[in-house]
Order: sequence, then structure tokens, then C-alpha cells
Amino acid sequence: MRQPKDQDSHVANARNVRRNPLKPIRSETMKKSDINIVKKREMINKECFYDSNIDNTYYSLDINEKNQLYSFNIDNKDLGKILLKLKGQIEMTLGYDKLKDSCDATKEELDQIVNYHVKNHEKCSTCDLKFDHCYKCVFDYETPLEKYLFREYKKRNIDDRDFKEDLEKIKDAHENFESCQGYCKFQNENCYDCILTCQSPLEQIFYLEALKRGLGSKIKLQMIITKEGKIYDDIDKVNKNNILTIPDFYLDKEDQKLCLYTDGFTYHERTEKQAIRDRNIDRELQKMGFEVMRYTTKEVRNNIEDIISSII
Repeated sequence: MRQPKDQDSHVANARNVRRNPLKPIRSETMKKSDINIVKKREMINKECFYDSNIDNTYYSLDINEKNQLYSFNIDNKDLGKILLKLKGQIEMTLGYDKLKDSCDATKEELDQIVNYHVKNHEKCSTCDLKFDHCYKCVFDYETPLEKYLFREYKKRNIDDRDFKEDLEKIKDAHENFESCQGYCKFQNENCYDCILTCQSPLEQIFYLEALKRGLGSKIKLQMIITKEGKIYDDIDKVNKNNILTIPDFYLDKEDQKLCLYTDGFTYHERTEKQAIRDRNIDRELQKMGFEVMRYTTKEVRNNIEDIISSII
């Protein structure tokens, strides 16, 4: 005798349970998101109906990531223990312990810092200052530019400059410099060197093109070269009477040590005194194994791509 349609469906479901006893027939979702904990029941009664007195209760931890579903079944008695272990592992991976050691923050503040790390993963994951200065970066500075400049000060151990003054200089450049107009993918990434270290528009043109061509981590600005050929990045470390030159840019390649100058003048346009001084510097640098390259205003403005190609 044919059974009612709803009873047919119930029997069919029961057969599925026998073939796969952990496949849920009914579930209670505790939280609806990309990560769900689902309460499930395994039917034990052979008459094919649920009985809370004898059915097994278990939980499924479901993680839906990039259209892939990962499910982990957990016994009812083990749920709390496993979730506490997961909580500990998650907090350790997110850096809660390191943050607690570096700052006196409340749990709410720690959550805010971790949320900032997650939302700004690309920037924060590669930050050399991570954990040690996160509290000040997140809470003491509001805009991305302020946070960027704060990090630059810390990376460079700067304590003798005026933060507000440097901040205004960069803001002014963003509003008025031709190279800052529109989209600049290096904004709030290389602004310190581009605006505060570069000493002329020619240097900025040169530096930006070097960044575009992938020389950002290799090309150095305002490095100090002594009369013995030693190289320093901090003028306070050097006896000023022993400085030979400070090239606009320095590039140390495997087979070349390049000193690059964007003077804006040809030798013929310089005064005799300037020309003699520069020739003497070039000669001394070449004796010590450096290669010297000087570029005029016209060359930098009209042929910057070719110039950078020649030094890569």
C-alpha cells in the first residue's frame, strides 16, 4: 500500500541516515555567518523517528571560505574544551599575547587593535613596528597620513624634527605638487623621502620613476660618502670635515656602486669653481670604485624612463 507523500519522505530520510549516520536531518544553527556552529542529532531509534532520550547530540563546526565548505564534527561533551583551545590558538595567532606585553590596554582596546590589523592586513603584516607601537599608531593618530608619518619617525629614530610641521609639508605637497595630483600608489608609503628628503622637483621626478620601476628598496637618498669611501645613512655618525660628497641617490648593485646626481646643470652651465669641485669629487669617487652619473634638467624631465632603464 502506497504511503502518504510526507511519510515516503520521512522513510527516505531515515534510509539516508542508516547509510550515513552523521548526516543531519534537522539542525539548529547557533550563529549564521561564514563560520557556524551547528547542533545536530544522530537518529538512533530503528523505527525512524527522533527520540531525544536516546539520540546522540553533536556539533558541526562549519567554515565557508572562498566557496569551499569545511566541516568538523565535535562530540557534545568535547565542545567547550575544543572551543577554548581554538580561542587560545586564535588569540595567539592574532597577536593578543604580544600586544599585552607591549602596552597596558584593556580587552576592548586590544580587540580594536587586532581589528585594525585585520582590516589593514597588507600594511600591518609587513610593518617592522608591529606590536611594539600599535597602541599609539591606532589610538593617538587619526588619519592614514598621520599614522604613516608616525611610523616613519619610529623607523628612522627621529626625535629632533617637528611632527606637525612635517605633516603640513606633506599635506601641502599632496594638494599642490603636480606629481601628487590624482592617483599616486606611493602616497602614504614613500612620502617622507619624496617630499621631505628630496631637495628639488628634479629629485622627486627621479625618485618616483625609480619607485615605479621597482627600485624602492635599493635606491638610497642622501647617503654620506667619506673621503675613505665609507658610506653612512646618518650625518650625525660622521665627522663633517671627512665628508667627500652626498649624492642625491646611491644605488649599490652587484657589480656597480652608482652615485647619481640630478644637479640640473651641465658642466658648461656651472661656475668654474663648481665645475672644478665636481670634477675633483668625481675623480675621487672613481678612484674608490664608484661610478658617477650626473643628469641635467632637460635629461631628467624628457628622458627619465631611459635614465632609470640604464641603471636598473
